[in-house]
Amino acid sequence: MAKKLNMVFTRGESGTKTISLADPKDGITASQVKGVMQNIIDKDVFQFETGSPIDGI
Repeated sequence: MAKKLNMVFTRGESGTKTISLADPKDGITASQVKGVMQNIIDKDVFQFETGSPIDGI
């Protein structure tokens, strides 16, 4: 059975943004995933034409 990792970011009033990864490595922890998600937020990788920016995990 294929695994899938969904990283869901909040966008305030604009809802959420999700990054999905197929077949994440075994043994990955929630803490590791949250660290990666925070790094994505810190580097401001998302660009939206309208709506709220990413504001949390």
